[in-house]
This record gives sequence, C-alpha cells and structure tokens, in this order.
Amino acid sequence: MQNRINDWISISVQFEKDYKNLNLSQLQIGYVENLKSIKSIDSIIDQENLFKSLQKSLTQIDSEELSEKERLDYNLLQYETKLNLERISLLKKIITLEIDSISTNGLSTVANGKEWYAYFFKKWVDIKVTLGI
Repeated sequence: MQNRINDWISISVQFEKDYKNLNLSQLQIGYVENLKSIKSIDSIIDQENLFKSLQKSLTQIDSEELSEKERLDYNLLQYETKLNLERISLLKKIITLEIDSISTNGLSTVANGKEWYAYFFKKWVDIKVTLGI
C-alpha cells in the first residue's frame, strides 16, 4: 500500500512540474481570446503526450488506497485529463486549417464551432454535460 501512495505522490508532483512547463494560457471568458491563444503544433503534441502519459499513470493507481484529499486530487486529475485531451483533439483539428483570424461573429461561425461550444460548456460546467449537438 505504501508503494501505491508513493506512486501517487510521484505522479502528482511530476505532473504539476510538467504542467507548469507547458506554460498554457488561462481559460478566458471569451472564445476569441481562448482560440487566439492556440500554441504551435509542437506545443500541442507536448500537451497531448503529457496528458496521455498522465492518463496511463492514473490507471496504475488504486484510488481506494488514497486518503480522502488524495482521492479528490486523483478524481480532479482524471477529470482535467479527459477535458484536456478533448481540447487537444479540437486544437489539432483547427491548427491544420491554418486559420489566420478568428471570427467574432459567434462561435458557430468558427471551424468546429459546435464542438468548441460543447468543450467550453463542459469546461465551465461539468464534463458530463451533453448538449445534443
């Protein structure tokens, strides 16, 4: 059991360090600002590698062996990992379009606008929310 807890500590400490190194922009209220902050394809791939690695590492942890606080952090990392992998998938789609400007006429006018709307809605509310779009 102690090894599992040490594994959890190691995973969470390493993730925090690696996440900070990504230097990601904070979520903004407006979609235009969020989409303008898209990084290079290399940065997107680094993000994807980090979150896929974290996703794999989390499967090695038995959350029942963690303290209540650690379990909360574990669940939060799972949640953020799923949401970030969804965001990365959308980023990879939009970056291949080589768009030189982001429309300010509503998210529906942006490439993959419905998917982005669903993502932003989940980010602000809950990942389990579905919009039926």
